Amino acid sequence: MPNRKPPSGASRSVSLLKETRFRRLWLTGGLGWTVRWLEILSVALYALEASGSAFVVASMMFARMLPTVLFGGLAGVIAARFERRNLLALGLAGMCLNAAVLSALGLTGVLSIWYIAAGASLSGVFWCMEYSVRRTLVADVAGIGRMGNAAAIDSATLHLTRLVGPLAGGVLYGALGLTGVYLLSTALYAVALVNVATLQPGARRPIAVGVSWLHSLREGFAQVRRHRIIAGTLAVTVILNLFGFPFISMIPVIGEGRLHLGPALIGVLMSMDGLGALVGASLIAVVVRPALYIRIYAAGAALVLAMMPIFALSVHFPLSLGAMFIAGLGFSGFAAMQSTILLSHTPSDKRPLLMGVLTLCIGAGPVGLLHLGLLAEWLGAPYAVAVSAIEGLAALALAVFVWPELRGAPSAVVPSPESPSG
Repeated sequence: MPNRKPPSGASRSVSLLKETRFRRLWLTGGLGWTVRWLEILSVALYALEASGSAFVVASMMFARMLPTVLFGGLAGVIAARFERRNLLALGLAGMCLNAAVLSALGLTGVLSIWYIAAGASLSGVFWCMEYSVRRTLVADVAGIGRMGNAAAIDSATLHLTRLVGPLAGGVLYGALGLTGVYLLSTALYAVALVNVATLQPGARRPIAVGVSWLHSLREGFAQVRRHRIIAGTLAVTVILNLFGFPFISMIPVIGEGRLHLGPALIGVLMSMDGLGALVGASLIAVVVRPALYIRIYAAGAALVLAMMPIFALSVHFPLSLGAMFIAGLGFSGFAAMQSTILLSHTPSDKRPLLMGVLTLCIGAGPVGLLHLGLLAEWLGAPYAVAVSAIEGLAALALAVFVWPELRGAPSAVVPSPESPSG
């Protein structure tokens, strides 16, 4: 009997797209991410107009990310105990209501920076559940063999929304203001809610009962202690959220103050990162294989940090666009492989708990935002971003030294045959 060739990356991706449950979860992620990028840009522009302060702009992002610090670990425990489809629907219902209330405040003329910050914090509660709930459901559908492809498709969609969201946000904010953005957010969340509410449930999984929440959280951290590759992956996550991703909050500040751009062109500048990430994730979906997971992940993180000073210090719009595009290529590798590495080295019943730990590590972002905001008040936004990038590159070099697995030894990155599938 002739040996059968293993399926290609493209064929695994196509097989996923043929599955209804995957397509519905994929669409839900795309709609939610579109709203997220619409609001991030629009809220930053509003805060900059209202205050003229880089620190206040960073504080709006801080409000959005603060729940990851407060509830990140708990999110994984909740996802392990309750039916995840219902949790996802409940979160979308809450976000739809949140956007509707902010729209009403805008229409009545009483919307203020404090209401906007509160709304951003409520949105952050929903995004605490993204990794532990929706992405765990995606991993369950894909299984170990297609997990890298599922993550790459999901990541490509995230990056498409990072391309479309800021473009639409800049134009919409210029035409209708923040109230128009919130009205569109309400409609998109409503569509996502209907999509999830009508989703057929998958195979019923046992729900963890009779075990304390603290014990469940300790189980998530136990997975980190058992696998050095998981610990190294989470260390890079903390580094990029401390020193890398906060620079997104400074894009409107640098775009207006250094490049002298209006809202529409600031949207173009911010979307270029999404275009680069979309191109990168599309390539990963076709060529990715387990032996490359960690190398793509670490190299992507380094590329993001390396492009930040070039973007921040540029006074030429084309150079700024190019730096953002290349940073997007790096982000695609980091984002696609992050959950793939973690989920593929974790038993299926422990995945929600580990995703809760991941969310907690992403909670380093608010600390990074405060750090960057204070640096921006002291040095100005461009130099603050450059200094943060240098700190991040130094920390990343230290992480690679402490965890040589991040350099990509095959034994460290390929899931063992005993790893249970989703």
